[in-house]
This record gives sequence, C-alpha cells and structure tokens, in this order.
Amino acid sequence: MTSSIGAMIQDALGMESEIEKHIAIKHGFMTRALIMATMPHSRVDGNVFSRSNGNYKLHMSCGEAGDLPYGKRPRLIMAYLCSEVVKKKTREVWLGENCSTFMRDLGLHINGGKRGSVPSLKDQLRRLFRASIFFEYKTKKTISNTGIATYNKLDLHINLISKTVEFWEKTSASQIQGWRTQITLSENFYEELMRSPVPIDLNAIHQLRESSLAMDIYVWLTWRIFNLDKPMKFTWQSLMAQFGSDYKFLANFKVKFTEQLKKVLQIYPVKISSVADGLLLFPGATHIPRTP
Repeated sequence: MTSSIGAMIQDALGMESEIEKHIAIKHGFMTRALIMATMPHSRVDGNVFSRSNGNYKLHMSCGEAGDLPYGKRPRLIMAYLCSEVVKKKTREVWLGENCSTFMRDLGLHINGGKRGSVPSLKDQLRRLFRASIFFEYKTKKTISNTGIATYNKLDLHINLISKTVEFWEKTSASQIQGWRTQITLSENFYEELMRSPVPIDLNAIHQLRESSLAMDIYVWLTWRIFNLDKPMKFTWQSLMAQFGSDYKFLANFKVKFTEQLKKVLQIYPVKISSVADGLLLFPGATHIPRTP
C-alpha cells in the first residue's frame, strides 16, 4: 500500500497540470477554524458531528437529525464569505441579486427542478447558517516545580450569522431587483476570521469543486506551507481524524485521500512524500505570494 501511494504522489508531481496555465490567481481567504478540522463530506444521520486534530476539536450541531451541512457547497460558500469579509473588512456580505448570480460566483452550474443545483444550494445555505459550531483548543503546560500538567483551554461557540435570512425572497413586487440577499456575520465569527485569515486561491477552489475532500486538502496545504520551516510528518491516523471521520477503515481513507491529493498537486505542486505510516511535507513556496 505504501509503495503504491508513493508512486501516485510522484506521478502527480511529475505530471503537467491539466489546468490551464494562464488562469490567474484569484486571491481569497478561509478561516483557520474550518481548516484545522473539516466539515462533513457526506450527509450526517444525526444532529451532531465532531472532528479532531490533536488538541483541536470541531463540533457542529443542528436542531433536527440530518440537517447538518455537508459536501462541496458549504465549502464554496465559506470560501466566498471569508474572502468577502477579509477583503472588505465588514460583517455585511452581499450574496448577489439572485441565486443564479451567486451560483456563478461560486463556480456552480445552474439548473432548476426539485433535484437541481438551485434547490441544493439553498438547502445547504440554510443548513450552514442554522448550524451551531463549537471550536475547542486545549494546550498542555507542565509546571516545572510540581510536575503537574495543566491545560489552557480556548472555547469558541459561534453561529455564522446574527439573524435568520430567507434567501432571495422578494421584498416588493414593484422592485426589479427586489431580493433580500444580504447577510450579517456574527461578531464572534467575524473576530475569529479577522484574527488569522488563511490566504487561498479561489480559482483553485473552483477547479477542485467536484470533491469536498480535494478542497479541504488544498486549503490545508496552503495553511501548512505558509508556516512551515522544516519537514513535517503527518500520520495516516491523524489525517483520518482531521479529514475522514466518515470512513470506517483506514485503508479506504488512504486510497481516497491519495486520489484527491494527486488532483491538488496538479494545481499546487508542493513537495510531499510517502513514509512508512504517513506523509512527509516539506517547506516550499506559498501558493499565494507573500506580501511585504
């Protein structure tokens, strides 16, 4: 298994990108809180979801079972929202005059009907904005004279928006563009985002939009490389806890993760190699050029 995974990674690194080279970087941002541990990839049967990454834990809950956000659409929405907020430094976000305009901004194909992309997007918007999100980060500290371990704990309990919104609801029949399309992010989420925004390329997100796991891997690599000054190892167990709690077997997760990593490396060719029980990531150039 290790040798085959290593071969897939090397193939990806040596392969010419299938993405057009002339596509310019479109600067965007993502919140660090949803990179350290990721949202569900598939539908959650219950009303609680958790992921962990070392001392960091993400908990999501909703009022009814099966109502948690999942898949690619919440990730595209979050990339859009975080980018708009950081660039404009405001909690107010404009989603466009109608759903079709917003979907084009997200890079989604537009089709109606009960099973079309428009109802699916509205459904995921409601799921995302109604979810309650709880971040927990705990650091261990040992008091030298006693040898007793103590923990510094940071808890952040947020809702993404400060009030309920009915998306693209007409406010007046006489208005040509009479749609309620503006949302207000909650103050505590805004503060968390502005404290440590992670630079990403929105074009890369759009190119990887068919796989929620690929999008997660991309933003994770951009975040890690940005702060990496020496090679860093990630075990398959830790990667599965961070990215793949939906998987029952580690072997299945390794294959799926490597397949999507191969796609990401065609867009952002970082140096990463396979080791006995995980992956080794090396320092390299950031995907978004550093600003002075």
